[in-house]
Amino acid sequence: MKIKVALICILFFSASLFCGCSDDDNPVTTVPKSVGTYEGTNSMNKPVSITIGNIGGDAWVTEYSIEYETTVQNSTLSGTLASENTDGIVRVNNNTFSIDLDQSGGTLTAAVEDNAVSGAFNFFVSVPLGGTTAVAGTFSTSKR
Repeated sequence: MKIKVALICILFFSASLFCGCSDDDNPVTTVPKSVGTYEGTNSMNKPVSITIGNIGGDAWVTEYSIEYETTVQNSTLSGTLASENTDGIVRVNNNTFSIDLDQSGGTLTAAVEDNAVSGAFNFFVSVPLGGTTAVAGTFSTSKR
């Protein structure tokens, strides 16, 4: 009889050890498919780069760079509009995003599809002799 009681006690305590573990002790964080660096060219045949990072399980644009070239009063004006923020510039929502580029209403809008990001941009740059001029174009990039 003592052996039966001892076996029942051992069986009971063994079973309680298995119940103490939980499947969610180490949750798996999924990485959004769009995370990566995308490179390509714009309608001015100049380089464009966009980086999408994983911030808290969500896709965020963390860096962009747009080289541009425009003609102002018979001279060529070129430059690069770029920004980087490891905390995220803007969240990618439903595979699209829109970034306010400057105080005058400039924007970069894009859609993420498969391994590509494409969209359009418009912004204003200062002209050496005073004033501003608009820069606008489209771009297409692919994941590197």
